[in-house]
Amino acid sequence: MEELLEGFRQGLHEEIAHLRLALQSKGLAEPVHAAAGRLLGREGGAGGFVYRWTLAAGAYRVREDDAVRVLTESQIARGLVVAFDFERREIVIASDVYLGTNPHEVDLLFDPTYLLEQCLARIEEIAEAPERFHPVNALRLFGRHPAATGMGAARTRPGYEGLNEDQRLAIARALGSEVCFVWGPPGTGKTRMLGEMAAQMAGDGMRLLVAAHTNAAVDAAAAAIVQAMGPVAILENRVLRFGVVGGPALGAGIGLDDLVDRRVEALDPRLWEELLDVEVMLYAIDPGLRPRARAQAREERRHQGGARSLALVCHAVARRLPPNEFAQRILARIGEVRGALDRHAQAATREAQVLVTTLARLTTREELFPLRFDAVVCDEASSAPLPYVWYAACLAARKAIALGDWKQLAPIVQARTRAARRWLGRDIFHVAGVAQNGARDTRCAMLRVQHRMHPLIRGLVSAVFYEDLLCDSAEVAAWGEPGGGPRDPLLFVETRSLNPRVGRVGGSRINEPHANAVLHLVELALRAGWRDIGVVTPYRGQTKLIRRLLRERLEPRPGGDLEISTVHAFQGREKGMIIFDTVDAPPEASRFLSERWNRELPRLLNVALSRARRQCVIVGCRAGLRRTLPENALLNRIIDWVAQHGTVVEAHDRLNRLLRSFQV
Repeated sequence: MEELLEGFRQGLHEEIAHLRLALQSKGLAEPVHAAAGRLLGREGGAGGFVYRWTLAAGAYRVREDDAVRVLTESQIARGLVVAFDFERREIVIASDVYLGTNPHEVDLLFDPTYLLEQCLARIEEIAEAPERFHPVNALRLFGRHPAATGMGAARTRPGYEGLNEDQRLAIARALGSEVCFVWGPPGTGKTRMLGEMAAQMAGDGMRLLVAAHTNAAVDAAAAAIVQAMGPVAILENRVLRFGVVGGPALGAGIGLDDLVDRRVEALDPRLWEELLDVEVMLYAIDPGLRPRARAQAREERRHQGGARSLALVCHAVARRLPPNEFAQRILARIGEVRGALDRHAQAATREAQVLVTTLARLTTREELFPLRFDAVVCDEASSAPLPYVWYAACLAARKAIALGDWKQLAPIVQARTRAARRWLGRDIFHVAGVAQNGARDTRCAMLRVQHRMHPLIRGLVSAVFYEDLLCDSAEVAAWGEPGGGPRDPLLFVETRSLNPRVGRVGGSRINEPHANAVLHLVELALRAGWRDIGVVTPYRGQTKLIRRLLRERLEPRPGGDLEISTVHAFQGREKGMIIFDTVDAPPEASRFLSERWNRELPRLLNVALSRARRQCVIVGCRAGLRRTLPENALLNRIIDWVAQHGTVVEAHDRLNRLLRSFQV
């Protein structure tokens, strides 16, 4: 254990030092001015109040879950980044305090080291008092202690009956083992299996933590758990999504505010009446607190964040009162109500049978620190930094389970130092030794039946990345029948006739002939009826160029289902059509697209290609790539596979020929 703890310390310290030096290059060393602020919603229990601002002009590199402080004229609020739109410079932040409905002008102070420092603090707590945790299960998960494995008995349930044999085997292995790894390649129903696994463990009386590195993964897991456990579990407050609820979990009634409101209705309804009385008294100060019929007001407040959020709003408004006896009485009343609501929140958090949250919140929210669980499930574990996985596993009294795919994107580490790359840049599947043996490892269950990709796309992905282990579900297999899918589901667009050349802008590569070709393909796809389109490139510069050309030339502009980004933004996502622009062409060598120089390239290409459901289009120059890449390079082998099994068209082909390729 000492080696692991010391490695985590070194890696985190080196990454923190690097990020502090990088702040200036990111344009985040000084406070960033933001305007046009607007309250989007309320998650007063755990995530705070969700706001959106537009940042001042500049090149910012902001990531989801980055820590940020919001500076107004009168206060400083802590927050976390929920989402950031690089193109529009729009940022969504969950603040821990109420800043009003339209906080127009604020300054944002980013601190990307805060989360790492909090993770480091949790690691030190384990080192100082291991008896308060369960490090033996973390050591088992990390392959340092032997773990008992076996097959448990799952109960027959409606959801369980709908699973395939691989999914059932994974659940049985998780139920019967101290440690279990579930290898879930793209589209194999890992999240659905996770929901049923959680329902089975909850049915056995276990208390369960499900954590992941991103909010999107947490929301998907929470939605699957809700579907598997059913509405009764929700009404009984057995499932808690701790944090800002979004995506498929939105509206499921599993946020902390939802649980608190149900407790208040059942156990302490006077708190609602007290809050509504205060709301009426504060109406003169903030017209947004408009008095109305009690039943209507209570119902509306639930949809706006619930009793706990309303208490925070009333407290913020009351603080603007002149300092007199009336203000003191109001603040005292609000303080009593907030105290009671906080006690309900603590009880709801403590008593929830299944808690779902991000790894970042697990290490930063004090109300979660005392909690321990029978089982811990780390979803998307292959992209989660090792110290976070370690801390989560130390909370498990009986079993630790990791779900993911080590052939997809690895954890992101900025520092290039040895310790940072070793202890933050590797994934748990490799560290535990599971990746070396794959499905042959007794700790590992693999999901093989995929439900997402057209059979021809699956054939490419399976042959190149998964040793031909993947197969199609019956529904997906039908897509390969005549009339069951696009005319050319796997398409290579040859750009040799366009004389593609690589240039550089801002240190990143661009290829203008390719960008024009991609824009043309998008236009044709839209004409053929496609709407759910993703354009993926290896270089940020090419992404910016395609977006600019789209704004300038494509009218009317397509809706929000068209996304253009680098590979990392598409991790965990899927699109009906993916257009992958290889970008590279002579005269420059293709180091980034060569696995000899870029060890992460196989993962990047796997993610890029496996996002496609019905059609995958690769844009490139075969002859050019053969000159700029090693002869047997992975990208060249992929293009050869497409040429043999799919369709090759010339970028300058007649319009009707290209259009036919996109028709379903």
